[in-house]
Amino acid sequence: MPSRSRPDRHRDRPSPVTPAGGGEAAPAPGAPDDVRRFAELLRAQQAREKATAAAARELAGEERRRLEREASDARQLDDARAAKERAAKRLKDVRAQRASNAAVAEAEAGYKQALADLLAIESGERPSWAPAPAEPPTPEAQADEVADPVADSGDDAEHQDAATDPG
Repeated sequence: MPSRSRPDRHRDRPSPVTPAGGGEAAPAPGAPDDVRRFAELLRAQQAREKATAAAARELAGEERRRLEREASDARQLDDARAAKERAAKRLKDVRAQRASNAAVAEAEAGYKQALADLLAIESGERPSWAPAPAEPPTPEAQADEVADPVADSGDDAEHQDAATDPG
């Protein structure tokens, strides 16, 4: 099949869009106002689209922050409920063991603290009967507890004596 020939005569003519000199196209007479208006409309549309996209990003960010707050609140509530349950179980166990009054008082104080913390999270305000909120331990205190867990027990000396004593 023969190839389609295209006349070269169209290549010699300057395009109405691009002038022969390669510069900007010269609009038809009376068109500068139309071109200027079109450019303004185009810029206005781009500005609206940019503003809409920015508003959508901001809204998505707010929604993400809201969801993170809700998840954090839910975790905090679950943790408070679990702490209250642990404190209730400990109090029940201490009472069942007929432990000393000091141990029962300590378990009751822990339960009251856990219950007050839970009620404060659920209602938004601390009950009037509640003890002062427990302060989290400092990192130094936590490091000391982790470093010397056996130091308080005093079992090391007994185990060493038993290991060296043949009898």
